[in-house]
Amino acid sequence: SPRGSAMRKLYINDNNVVKLCNFGYPKLLMNRLTKEEKLQYSQNNPFYQSILVKEALAYIASVACLVSLGIIKNDKYFPQLNGILKECDDKSIEIALVRWMTSTGEMRNHQQLPCHTDSNKSNKEHPLELYSIHNRVDSQQGHGFLYFPLQNFCLRVASDKNVVVCNLSHSPHAHDKSRNTDTWSRVHGPRP
Repeated sequence: SPRGSAMRKLYINDNNVVKLCNFGYPKLLMNRLTKEEKLQYSQNNPFYQSILVKEALAYIASVACLVSLGIIKNDKYFPQLNGILKECDDKSIEIALVRWMTSTGEMRNHQQLPCHTDSNKSNKEHPLELYSIHNRVDSQQGHGFLYFPLQNFCLRVASDKNVVVCNLSHSPHAHDKSRNTDTWSRVHGPRP
């Protein structure tokens, strides 16, 4: 991003208390796609459309699990999707899901960061995000890691295979160093 990032750093102060600081980072190796650019990219790349359809189904399944566990309430959770399905009633479900998934932009991160929380201004548009890891060209890495220090938990995410439905704006986390050399990540989410 040319203006740097709006993320917050996590640190331990002199009194040994974990704190968050809003002073931002210098410029990072990130590419942001607007929703228009994301739609255009999906129209030019059938493989990307396929990825978006699979991610949409994973997102819906995850929300269904959260509703069934009582973690979130099913108060018309998908009004945007319902509207798109009605508008696309003469088209395939795949076309409707791609349209839904391109209702917001996308962030592509190519650099490891210190422990941080995401300050995503679009959290109101999509409170849950889709997080995935991808191999860089000529890389055989196969996976990336996401570490959550407060829980002392490390999540292994298979490159080009797994998608994680999450909200990283409240959970301090750090990427592994493969982000600098072998992998990159995508973060995005549809408007519910």
